[in-house]
Amino acid sequence: MSPGEARWFCVRCKPRQVRVAAGQLATLEGVELLLPRVRRRRKGKDGPREVTAPLFPGYLFAAFDPAELGAAFGHTRGVLHLVRKSGQAGDVEPKVVAELRALGPGGVLDALEPLPGPGQRIRVLRGLFEGEQGEVVR
Repeated sequence: MSPGEARWFCVRCKPRQVRVAAGQLATLEGVELLLPRVRRRRKGKDGPREVTAPLFPGYLFAAFDPAELGAAFGHTRGVLHLVRKSGQAGDVEPKVVAELRALGPGGVLDALEPLPGPGQRIRVLRGLFEGEQGEVVR
Protein backbone atom coordinates (compact mmCIF):
# COMPACT_ATOMS: atom_id res chain seq x y z
CA MET A 1 0.00 0.00 0.00
CA SER A 2 1.27 3.42 -0.81
CA PRO A 3 1.15 6.43 1.52
CA GLY A 4 -2.08 8.38 1.17
CA GLU A 5 -4.12 5.21 0.67
CA ALA A 6 -6.87 4.12 3.08
CA ARG A 7 -6.28 0.81 4.86
CA TRP A 8 -8.52 -1.22 7.18
CA PHE A 9 -7.70 -1.46 10.87
CA CYS A 10 -9.30 -3.10 13.89
CA VAL A 11 -10.16 -0.54 16.58
CA ARG A 12 -10.35 -1.51 20.28
CA CYS A 13 -13.03 0.51 22.04
CA LYS A 14 -13.55 1.36 25.69
CA PRO A 15 -15.88 -1.03 27.55
CA ARG A 16 -19.50 -0.65 26.40
CA GLN A 17 -18.60 2.33 24.17
CA VAL A 18 -18.49 0.78 20.69
CA ARG A 19 -21.46 2.84 19.53
CA VAL A 20 -19.99 6.03 21.03
CA ALA A 21 -16.69 5.39 19.23
CA ALA A 22 -18.49 4.59 15.95
CA GLY A 23 -20.49 7.81 16.19
CA GLN A 24 -17.38 9.89 16.85
CA LEU A 25 -15.30 8.23 14.11
CA ALA A 26 -18.15 8.68 11.62
CA THR A 27 -17.72 12.45 11.97
CA LEU A 28 -14.11 12.31 10.74
CA GLU A 29 -13.66 12.93 7.03
CA GLY A 30 -12.00 10.08 5.15
CA VAL A 31 -13.04 7.33 7.58
CA GLU A 32 -15.16 4.35 6.55
CA LEU A 33 -16.58 2.22 9.38
CA LEU A 34 -17.69 -1.36 9.65
CA LEU A 35 -19.50 -2.46 12.81
CA PRO A 36 -20.67 -6.04 12.27
CA ARG A 37 -23.57 -7.03 14.51
CA VAL A 38 -25.51 -10.18 15.28
CA ARG A 39 -29.27 -10.47 15.81
CA ARG A 40 -30.37 -13.27 18.13
CA ARG A 41 -33.08 -14.27 20.55
CA ARG A 42 -32.42 -13.81 24.26
CA LYS A 43 -34.40 -15.05 27.20
CA GLY A 44 -35.90 -12.25 29.24
CA LYS A 45 -38.29 -11.89 32.16
CA ASP A 46 -41.17 -11.49 29.71
CA GLY A 47 -40.08 -14.37 27.47
CA PRO A 48 -37.76 -14.48 24.47
CA ARG A 49 -36.93 -11.22 22.70
CA GLU A 50 -34.86 -10.22 19.70
CA VAL A 51 -31.65 -8.23 20.35
CA THR A 52 -28.90 -6.87 18.10
CA ALA A 53 -25.39 -6.59 19.55
CA PRO A 54 -21.84 -6.19 18.20
CA LEU A 55 -20.50 -9.39 16.64
CA PHE A 56 -17.10 -8.60 18.18
CA PRO A 57 -17.87 -6.86 21.50
CA GLY A 58 -15.45 -4.01 22.10
CA TYR A 59 -14.17 -3.83 18.51
CA LEU A 60 -15.04 -2.17 15.23
CA PHE A 61 -13.26 -1.82 11.89
CA ALA A 62 -12.20 1.44 10.26
CA ALA A 63 -10.62 2.30 6.91
CA PHE A 64 -8.52 5.45 6.80
CA ASP A 65 -5.16 6.84 5.75
CA PRO A 66 -2.96 6.43 8.86
CA ALA A 67 -0.58 9.19 7.72
CA GLU A 68 -3.49 11.62 7.65
CA LEU A 69 -5.68 10.52 10.57
CA GLY A 70 -3.57 8.20 12.74
CA ALA A 71 -3.10 10.70 15.57
CA ALA A 72 -6.81 11.58 15.68
CA PHE A 73 -7.75 8.03 16.66
CA GLY A 74 -5.99 8.22 20.01
CA HIS A 75 -8.05 11.25 21.00
CA THR A 76 -11.48 10.03 19.87
CA ARG A 77 -14.14 9.45 22.53
CA GLY A 78 -14.80 5.76 23.07
CA VAL A 79 -11.57 4.58 21.37
CA LEU A 80 -8.76 2.90 23.31
CA HIS A 81 -6.30 2.11 20.50
CA LEU A 82 -5.74 0.35 17.19
CA VAL A 83 -5.09 -3.39 17.48
CA ARG A 84 -1.38 -4.01 16.98
CA LYS A 85 0.82 -6.81 15.63
CA SER A 86 4.47 -6.76 16.73
CA GLY A 87 4.07 -3.23 18.06
CA GLN A 88 2.64 -1.82 14.81
CA ALA A 89 -1.01 -1.14 13.96
CA GLY A 90 -1.91 -4.19 11.89
CA ASP A 91 -3.90 -4.01 8.68
CA VAL A 92 -7.03 -6.14 8.41
CA GLU A 93 -6.85 -8.37 5.32
CA PRO A 94 -9.20 -7.33 2.49
CA LYS A 95 -10.80 -10.80 2.36
CA VAL A 96 -11.79 -10.47 6.04
CA VAL A 97 -13.42 -7.09 5.31
CA ALA A 98 -15.21 -8.63 2.30
CA GLU A 99 -16.57 -11.45 4.49
CA LEU A 100 -17.82 -9.00 7.10
CA ARG A 101 -19.50 -6.89 4.42
CA ALA A 102 -21.18 -10.02 3.08
CA LEU A 103 -23.16 -10.40 6.32
CA GLY A 104 -26.03 -8.57 4.74
CA PRO A 105 -27.83 -5.26 4.96
CA GLY A 106 -26.41 -3.06 7.71
CA GLY A 107 -23.74 -5.64 8.55
CA VAL A 108 -26.15 -7.71 10.65
CA LEU A 109 -25.77 -11.48 10.93
CA ASP A 110 -29.11 -13.15 11.64
CA ALA A 111 -28.73 -15.85 14.28
CA LEU A 112 -32.43 -16.23 15.06
CA GLU A 113 -32.47 -19.92 14.23
CA PRO A 114 -31.54 -22.28 17.06
CA LEU A 115 -27.76 -22.48 17.30
CA PRO A 116 -26.01 -25.85 17.40
CA GLY A 117 -25.26 -27.08 20.90
CA PRO A 118 -22.17 -28.64 22.49
CA GLY A 119 -21.16 -31.92 20.87
CA GLN A 120 -22.91 -31.24 17.55
CA ARG A 121 -20.84 -31.53 14.36
CA ILE A 122 -20.86 -28.54 12.00
CA ARG A 123 -19.54 -27.70 8.53
CA VAL A 124 -18.75 -24.14 7.44
CA LEU A 125 -20.74 -23.29 4.32
CA ARG A 126 -19.29 -19.87 3.41
CA GLY A 127 -16.42 -17.62 4.26
CA LEU A 128 -12.77 -17.97 5.13
CA PHE A 129 -13.19 -21.46 6.57
CA GLU A 130 -15.54 -22.79 3.87
CA GLY A 131 -15.63 -26.59 3.80
CA GLU A 132 -13.97 -27.01 7.21
CA GLN A 133 -15.69 -29.22 9.78
CA GLY A 134 -15.67 -29.15 13.54
CA GLU A 135 -17.50 -29.85 16.75
CA VAL A 136 -19.22 -27.26 18.91
CA VAL A 137 -17.45 -27.05 22.27
CA ARG A 138 -19.64 -24.42 23.94
